[in-house]
Amino acid sequence: MAGSEQTQRLFFCFDLPTSAKEIIAEYQAELKKYGQGVAWTRIENTHLTLKFLGDTKVATVDKIGEVMGKIAQETSIIELAFDKVGAFPSMKSPKVLWIGCSNVPDEIKILHKRLTRDLRSLGFESENREYTPHLTLGRVKLGNVDKIIEKMKESTAPVFSFRAHELILMKSELKRTGPVYTEIKNSALNN
Repeated sequence: MAGSEQTQRLFFCFDLPTSAKEIIAEYQAELKKYGQGVAWTRIENTHLTLKFLGDTKVATVDKIGEVMGKIAQETSIIELAFDKVGAFPSMKSPKVLWIGCSNVPDEIKILHKRLTRDLRSLGFESENREYTPHLTLGRVKLGNVDKIIEKMKESTAPVFSFRAHELILMKSELKRTGPVYTEIKNSALNN
């Protein structure tokens, strides 16, 4: 969204409980032993992105919050189980290392579709790819990461689950030291 209007870089997400973040931190620490070249996600920044909005006019944040609140009221708490690792676009050509779900709950797919559909009226475009819930471990920056990928393939993926109970609208500020995330709005999912 161009122009002189003030914008914020926004996305929707679920936060993770501390116990899940600790499991992820242990797995990252193990992978770090096998090489460099990956910008690892800071554990405090770990979250499950539902929909990336990008640069968004500040003037539309309240309308986005209204859409979020309505969708949250109509969405039940979602149980998510993480049990596999992978890379985008592939393990042979990794750019993003992640932890994901073998069995993606229908509820999260429906939530993603509703966010996409209901935000179109505010000028947000749909993505052309299928939503794949994942937690980013790190982004490949340079060098050979073959040993890290090999370790991911041969080791047991971290296994944990959590109940997503709050939809969060997050602001991302890109800094030299990495992104800084600030919660803008939140809405509890329906019990």
